[in-house]
Amino acid sequence: MKQLRFVARQWFVGLFALTAAASVQAQYCGLFFSEYAEGSASNKYVEIYNPTDQGIALDGYTAALYSNGSVTLSGSYALSGTLGAGEVLVVANTGADATILAAADVLSNSFANWNGNDAVALLDPQGNVVDVVGEIGTDSPWPVADGDTQNNTLVRAASVTAGTADWSTGATQWTVLPSNDWSDLDAHTFSGSCGAASDEPFTLRIFHNNDGESALLDVDHFAAVLDA
Repeated sequence: MKQLRFVARQWFVGLFALTAAASVQAQYCGLFFSEYAEGSASNKYVEIYNPTDQGIALDGYTAALYSNGSVTLSGSYALSGTLGAGEVLVVANTGADATILAAADVLSNSFANWNGNDAVALLDPQGNVVDVVGEIGTDSPWPVADGDTQNNTLVRAASVTAGTADWSTGATQWTVLPSNDWSDLDAHTFSGSCGAASDEPFTLRIFHNNDGESALLDVDHFAAVLDA
């Protein structure tokens, strides 16, 4: 991850030399589940969203199912191709409603075959959990907002910029829609910011102590240094 470091030029007060530094971390953005449906019969799907301003290669990513508290894969689908900037990918069951099938990019009964007590995860090419609905290794519907992961559709909050492997965090990031409500399918409302940290000059106000006396300095003329 790149870090933008702003280093102040030296500011002299008498014999006192001050060098100030500050760091600004660009907000991390990455693939995440933007919608999850656990509807009646085979009405199961997830929507994966790319919040960045560039396409993301999906080769090596896996949509993974962990059924009934299992910690090993119960079913999966190997993703491929490229997900464009601001686009969604819908993975659904072949027996889903026609509305879902019309929006689906991928059909997989091996993966999209869960009940509300089965954890659903997105794995990166190294096998790490990028995002998860539910808790892998636990067999129970999981509470979310004013509902849970069973017999509901979940829509991710617009402010979320990346997935999380920590369900205690993820559980707070969803809005719950009734079962078989697919009104938000095939698009995601996103209000987060995924741009690089600003390199515009700014003023840093610093308290310092010079010979026992405090003063407030306005330090500007910052130089931006980009660390890879």
